[in-house]
Amino acid sequence: MRKLITTSVIIMFLGSVILWAGCAGKTPPAPTQPEPEKVVSPEKTPVETEVQVPDWYSSPPEDPNYVYAAATDKSKDMQLAVSSAIQAGRNEISRQLAVKVTALFKRFREETGVEEDSEFLAMTTDVSKSVTAEVLRGSKAVKQKVYKESVGYRAYALVEFPIGLANEAMVNKIKENKNMYTRFRATQAFKE
Repeated sequence: MRKLITTSVIIMFLGSVILWAGCAGKTPPAPTQPEPEKVVSPEKTPVETEVQVPDWYSSPPEDPNYVYAAATDKSKDMQLAVSSAIQAGRNEISRQLAVKVTALFKRFREETGVEEDSEFLAMTTDVSKSVTAEVLRGSKAVKQKVYKESVGYRAYALVEFPIGLANEAMVNKIKENKNMYTRFRATQAFKE
């Protein structure tokens, strides 16, 4: 019986030493940090695969008090990429507010020769030009992301424009036009 107790004590002691040695080597787990948003450069995206972009780029926010536009651009210079993306966003907001489109469509067809020796030539030209002229007071970039690409940087920008300012400018323009029309009518009346 004494031998059994001694063997049990030795087994318990060895088990404690093994357990203690196993726990002593472990370090506490590092606190987990959220993984950064994964965005794949469009130039490195495999064919027939969706390009990964910031969520706000593919689905800009909607707010009745603001007009939003998301844009992207790339450059070898990081600041130029950011500035170009912001400007592209402002251009898109301007297009959303007002755009004048001029279009030209030309079609040329000609057949020369007779029967089997004839040759049919065709040329079609379709040209479109969009012009915007809006003053965007109060527009600003509310979100930006810049990613390093193999050659240069790609910048994403989300630009917002408060509609209240646009409405105020439009009301002022209408009042100005109304005043100009009244002056014109008064001038016409005096001429008579």
